Amino acid sequence: MAIPLIRHEVSLDTVRAELVFTRARVRLDTHASEFADGHTALLERTKRVRDEQADHWDAEHEAEAGVQAADDGLDLLTDDFARALDNVVRDRTREQFRRYFPGPPSELRALGLESQLDAIRTWPSLLADESDPALQAFVERFRIAIADGRAALQRREDAALARARHRSGAILRLIDDVNSARRTLYGQLLQRGEERRLGRDWARSFFRRGNRGAKRHGGGDAD
Repeated sequence: MAIPLIRHEVSLDTVRAELVFTRARVRLDTHASEFADGHTALLERTKRVRDEQADHWDAEHEAEAGVQAADDGLDLLTDDFARALDNVVRDRTREQFRRYFPGPPSELRALGLESQLDAIRTWPSLLADESDPALQAFVERFRIAIADGRAALQRREDAALARARHRSGAILRLIDDVNSARRTLYGQLLQRGEERRLGRDWARSFFRRGNRGAKRHGGGDAD
């Protein structure tokens, strides 16, 4: 006979469903009802961890929105600068124009934020050397846009890392503890079933059948 253990990759909704099912199933059996509260603390912990996970998802979505906002703002600034440069140079084949735009400005705008920031990283210093005040006016604007863009990318990276750490830490620890509790309960049920001659499949009946989130684990010894 085998006990179903929860896989590390399953969702917390699946973990919660397993805990709710088993607790309810135990409560409904007079031979096992004394074990019903064993999963209550784990259910409360699952709710807390799931709320934490939702917070991490929200933070990641917000960080992604920040990256998109920075990207859109930089595109608008690039358009403004291209028009100003056109007014000064009046010939896109000249070296002064190609110093900033080796190709059409649209190619630069089409880049993702990180690649676009890399492409314009020298612009503030280049613009500081320009003699035309209309171009020098963009020095501080690009410095701010570059700093804001880098900060937005860092927030996205930090949010993704925090979410991944929560998954590999709090969530996996929870699943391990749930599996430990299931093994313990299974051992208790096996012993009760033997004591009261309830049949070889009685202990197994307290765990959901056909659970795609579970893996088979041989043995029924309690932890």
